[in-house]
Amino acid sequence: MGLVTYQGKKVRTENIFKGAGNKTLRREYIIHRLAFMRAFFELMDVKEVVLYRGMSTEKGWVKKDRIFLSCTFNHEVANAFSCMDRDSRYKNSYILKMTFPIEKLFMTYFETASMNNQYKEAEVLVLYNKEIKI
Repeated sequence: MGLVTYQGKKVRTENIFKGAGNKTLRREYIIHRLAFMRAFFELMDVKEVVLYRGMSTEKGWVKKDRIFLSCTFNHEVANAFSCMDRDSRYKNSYILKMTFPIEKLFMTYFETASMNNQYKEAEVLVLYNKEIKI
């Protein structure tokens, strides 16, 4: 999306960064999306939101570069992603509660039907930054 320099394997689609996918149009999309999110919540006089994230993994902790962090507005959904059973196959699990300013929100299930039609996860994508340590 142009938020960070791409490092990794060759992209699957050869011309993905041409036409509608060029960097200028991607940058404009990001700016418009962030402006929309801010206006959306400002109309409701909401300055920050409480979000949750749950995770379980059979692997060890891994540090990786991220652009977004997927969270939920719903504590029960986060809890469903986190298995705390002592004898489970998961080596690591967590559930977090985090308060984010609206400026960190990129996309939510409120305005994006495709994020909520099937799974009902009350999902929100948050811009990841170095303050977040997961």
